[in-house]
Amino acid sequence: MLNDFPLRSGVEISKIKPSDLSGWLESHRFKYSSYNHYIQVLKALFEVAVTDKALADSPARTLKVKKVVTPRRVTPSYEEFRVIIADVRSQKGNADAEESADFLEFLGLLGVGQAETSGIAKQHVNLSKQQLTFFRVKTCKPYFIPIFPQARALVLKRYEKALEQTDPLFRSISPRAEIKRPALGETQRKPYSPPATD
Repeated sequence: MLNDFPLRSGVEISKIKPSDLSGWLESHRFKYSSYNHYIQVLKALFEVAVTDKALADSPARTLKVKKVVTPRRVTPSYEEFRVIIADVRSQKGNADAEESADFLEFLGLLGVGQAETSGIAKQHVNLSKQQLTFFRVKTCKPYFIPIFPQARALVLKRYEKALEQTDPLFRSISPRAEIKRPALGETQRKPYSPPATD
C-alpha cells in the first residue's frame, strides 16, 4: 500500500497535489472508517510540513471525509421471529435443525450475539442466580445476562442436554470451536489468549 503512496522516496513534498492524495485514497477502496482515518493522518502529516515551513499550504486541506453509512438492519417482529424458528426446526434434510433452531431462538430471546453464544458451556449457566455468563470474544471478559422468563425453558433444555460442565450448550454451532473458553474462576488468574496461527 505504501509502495504507491505519493510520498514514496524521491518525490519532493512540495510536488504533491491534492489530486495525488485523493487518487491514492480512492485507489485502495478503504471502508468509510479507514478512509476517514487516513484523511486525518494525511492532514496531520502535511500540517507538520506547513508548520515547519516546508510547505506553504497543505495538499490534504481540501480532502473531505466520507459520511459513515449506518446499515439498516431489519428486525423481525415477534410473530415473524416465531415463524423463522418454526421453519428452521421443521427442516427435514437438516440433521442439526433442532439445535440450529434452539441456537437462533436463544439469540433472539436473550438478545445476545452469535460469537459469545457459540462458546457458552454448561458451567456458564447459574440456575440458582438465574443468570448466564458470557465472555466477550475480543477481550474474554465475562459479562452476565439474566435468564429471562421467556428463555427459561430453552435454557433448561440446553442445560440438560450438556452432560459435563465443560460441554457447550450448542455442540453443532461452533464457529469458534478452536478457541478454548476459560472455565469460571480462571478468568481472574490468567488472561485469555487465542491459539497461535501458522
